[in-house]
Amino acid sequence: MKNKKLIFILIGIVLVGVAAIFLMFKLFDNSMTPEEFKNHLAALGYEVTEQTSPVDNTLTYMVATKSDVTYNVEYFDFKNEVEAKKYYKSLKKNLINYITSTTQDSETNGNIFSKQISISETDYVVISRIKKTLIFIDGTSDFQSDIESLLKKLKY
Repeated sequence: MKNKKLIFILIGIVLVGVAAIFLMFKLFDNSMTPEEFKNHLAALGYEVTEQTSPVDNTLTYMVATKSDVTYNVEYFDFKNEVEAKKYYKSLKKNLINYITSTTQDSETNGNIFSKQISISETDYVVISRIKKTLIFIDGTSDFQSDIESLLKKLKY
């Protein structure tokens, strides 16, 4: 009788552990579908248009614009995570060459995400990738707080 009770307790602990791990991975997977991106930015006053991607291996490419800001929000949904990582690295390399007088440069990497922020006296540029999606914003430092707020809302 004692062994059966112990086995049930152990099975319960294992099931709770598996559920917790599954939930943790879902919490960190904040990538947006194209429809979620479009709806979320439209609700924030952006005009979102689907366009022909300037990059191969994308399923969806969207650009969000807003009349009172001077930056665009570019959204890429790649065929797979490998392609998203490849484009992230390419953008990062070009960014380092583009911004010559960077005052702050930071990168955060994880298993399913990468984020590069480059700041100069005049530029504020963010490349943020979660799984197979990528958001690119090339703005001016005047809009740094607006861009940071937007990325926080998008969880990118």
